[in-house]
Amino acid sequence: MNRLKGYIYVIISGILFGCMPLIAKILYSNGCTPLSLVFYRFLLPIPFLYLICKKINISIKVTKRELKELFLISILGYSATPILLYTSYNFIPSGLSTSLHFIYPVIVTIVSIVIYKEKLDIIKILCPLLCTIGIFLFLNDLNLIDNSYLGIIFAIASGFTYSYYMIAVERTSVGKMNTYKTIFYLCLISSAALFVYNIILDTLVTSFKPIIWLALVLFSLLISVGAVYFFQRGIAIIGAQNTSILSTTEPITSVIIGITIFNEPITIKIILGIAAIILSVVLLAINEKYISNEVNVKKG
Repeated sequence: MNRLKGYIYVIISGILFGCMPLIAKILYSNGCTPLSLVFYRFLLPIPFLYLICKKINISIKVTKRELKELFLISILGYSATPILLYTSYNFIPSGLSTSLHFIYPVIVTIVSIVIYKEKLDIIKILCPLLCTIGIFLFLNDLNLIDNSYLGIIFAIASGFTYSYYMIAVERTSVGKMNTYKTIFYLCLISSAALFVYNIILDTLVTSFKPIIWLALVLFSLLISVGAVYFFQRGIAIIGAQNTSILSTTEPITSVIIGITIFNEPITIKIILGIAAIILSVVLLAINEKYISNEVNVKKG
């Protein structure tokens, strides 16, 4: 039952993350830049996260070791990922960028097996491969521009930094911290990093109508207090490898929103892509149930 909760948490997280493009498009049309949006996504939830920690009597004190790990995860993973991903948009289509970013299930699987010696399981090898195939099937015909290789490098790098974030949350002392407390520090450190980055590139926008500020607050809470919370709870319960596979519900949600709200065309490739991802999730669930039953038989 507890592992089922983990599955549900990650799927909810994927759906919430998948709604990001819809809200982001609205905010972009009102003058917000991509990097400004990421900055506000990290900055605006901080007071709410602090109040939540106080409300549930969670101390925000951390040890030197925890602070060091939080700093590394924030800089090398949590904030580096959107910086690299959004930078790649300058060189290649966003669809290709997103697809290359979603190599992280494969990376997490390889690291889990090679470095952390997790049990070699044919299903857990097949599932991330199916996810990757599914993501690339979402792509339309691409017209790559000069310096496309730079965009490809940035997008793939974002997959590596996100893999680091996922594995580090599971494997360090950060994974044992209260989830709200963890997100509080990740947002605090990452907002500082994004502020500096925005100032350097002169991309920070601060003048918005009141209704847009409200939308920014709601967006940041939806992602940082909602999606990220469920994502990290999922990692804690079912591990980074399973979470990376299930989180591919995010692009499925984005595609469905694109079709239903933005009237984007649905093609055979998109249908096959969704089918491949759903198949990987079903195989993973069946495999988990089989392993669980096998363990119970041995205990009995």
